[in-house]
Amino acid sequence: MFCPNCGKEVEENAKFCPECGNPVNESGKAKEKKTESNINGNENAEKIDPPSKSITKSGKNKKKIWFGAAGIFVVMVLVVLAVAVTGTKREKEIVHKLQSFTELYQTDTGYAFGFQGEWELNYLEDDEFVRIAVPDATQYLAEIFGVSSLGDDGTCSYILDNGNVNIYCNDVETEEGSLSAITCNIEDGKFTFLIDGERYEPRDDFAASLEEYGIGDLLSAKVQYFEGILADNGLAVDEAAELSYDVIRDCVENGEIVLGDSESMRAETPEMTETPETIETPDDDSGSDEKENSGIIEEESEEPFDSQDITSENLLTDPVTMGWGGAYIDDDTGDRLVIAMIGYEYSYKMLTSSGEVFQQESGCTSDADYMSGQYYTFCKNENGLLGVTSGAGGVWGNYRRVSGTTAPADQIEGTYGDENTKITVSDQMASITDDYVPSGADIASVTVSYNNGLTIEGRLYTQPDGSVALVDTQSGSVQGILTFIGETVTAAGSGFDGTYQLSE
Repeated sequence: MFCPNCGKEVEENAKFCPECGNPVNESGKAKEKKTESNINGNENAEKIDPPSKSITKSGKNKKKIWFGAAGIFVVMVLVVLAVAVTGTKREKEIVHKLQSFTELYQTDTGYAFGFQGEWELNYLEDDEFVRIAVPDATQYLAEIFGVSSLGDDGTCSYILDNGNVNIYCNDVETEEGSLSAITCNIEDGKFTFLIDGERYEPRDDFAASLEEYGIGDLLSAKVQYFEGILADNGLAVDEAAELSYDVIRDCVENGEIVLGDSESMRAETPEMTETPETIETPDDDSGSDEKENSGIIEEESEEPFDSQDITSENLLTDPVTMGWGGAYIDDDTGDRLVIAMIGYEYSYKMLTSSGEVFQQESGCTSDADYMSGQYYTFCKNENGLLGVTSGAGGVWGNYRRVSGTTAPADQIEGTYGDENTKITVSDQMASITDDYVPSGADIASVTVSYNNGLTIEGRLYTQPDGSVALVDTQSGSVQGILTFIGETVTAAGSGFDGTYQLSE
C-alpha cells in the first residue's frame, strides 16, 4: 500500500509511514482518510490537522516584502530623477546667465561663451577651460627664451579643474630644446616648462626674469578679471565649472538659446589640460646636461625651486604690467574708484555704490608700492587687491580692477552709444597701442551726452592697463575710464557705465 500523505510505498502491516511519519491503520488506510470521514460527519474519526497555515502566511509575507522592495526602488528612482531634473534646470539657468553678458558660438570641438575678445569660456564633451588673451605675457616669455615668437596665438588656457594656466607653444625650438607648453599654477605662482616631452622648473636667474617681467602677476590678474566679470553678473567659477557640454547642446538644439556669429579666439583644442606632474629629468644624460648648462631650467631636486618671490609684486603695483590707472569696484561694499594717470601725476575719484562722489584729488604721486595723495594713500592689501588708508588707521577696502585690456583698438574715432548715451571721439592724435606713446598721454577729444541732456567735454589720456581716462576739460576732474576693444567701448567708474557699440 501507499502512504496517503506523501505517496511513499509502505508495508501492509506498518502503522506509520517510514518517510513522513504519517500514521496508517491496520487495514492500510491512512488517518487522512479518517479525516475525510470526519469531515463527512463521522465525529468519532481521528482529526488530522490541515496543512500548516504558516505556509500561507509565509507566501503573503513574501509578497509584502517584494512589494515593499519595489516601492523603495521606485522612490529611489524618482528621487534620482528629481535630482537630475533639478540639476539640469540649474545648469540651464547658468547657460542663460552666461549668455546675458557674453556671446555663445560653436567651435570645432564644442561651445564657447566669448566676452569682448578678452576671454572665452569653452565647453568640450570632456573638458572645460577659459581661453584668455595675454599677448603681452607671451611676448615677454618669447624675449626671455630668446626667440621672436612662441608660435602661439597670444592666448593662455585657464583650466578650471586644477587652477593652472597653460600657454601652448607649438613646439618652438629654443636653446633648451623643443618648447611645447608653459604652465603657471595661479595659486602658488610656480612655473614649469614642457621641453622635449619632459617638465622642468626654472633656475633662479630665469625665475628672476619672470619676476622682473611680472609674468605671474599678469596671468593672475587676467584670471581675476575673468572671475570678476562672472561675479559682476551673479556667477561663481564653481558654477561655471558645473556646466556641461550636453546641457549647452540641448539648449541650442531645443532653440532655448541662439548661437552668435563670432569666431573662436582659437580654433584648436588645447592638448594639455591635466595637472602638471612632478618634474623629472630626461633619461638621456647628454640631453639633461645640455639643459642644465643653459641657465634657463633645472632638473627636479630634493629642494625644488621656491617661486614665492615671483608673485611678490601684484599687478596693481607693477609698472611693467598694468600700473595704478584704471577703474575699480570694492568687492565688499560696491563702492567705486577711478585712478587716472595724467602726464606724470595721478588723479583719483572715490564714489559710493550709488554713484555719489565722496572724495577726489589730483596731483598724486606714486612709486612701486604706493600711490599717495593729501587725503588717502593706495596700496596692495593682503588679498592682492587695492586697499586704502588715511594714515590714521589700517588699510581698508578690496578694490578690484574692472577696466583695461591687452588688445585695445588702434583707431577709436567715431560715435558709440545707444538711444540714451552718445560717446563721440574725435581728433585722435595717436594710437593707444603705439610703443612710443607713454601712459598719461593726451591722444583725443571726446564728447559724452547722457542721462537726458548731461554733457561732458573732455580729453582722453592713455593708461597703463590699455584703457583711457576721460578728463573733463573745464574742471580737470576724472569722469571715468573707457576701454576700447574692436568696435565697442566699455565705460567704468562713470555716470554712464556700460558697453556701447560703434554706430558711425
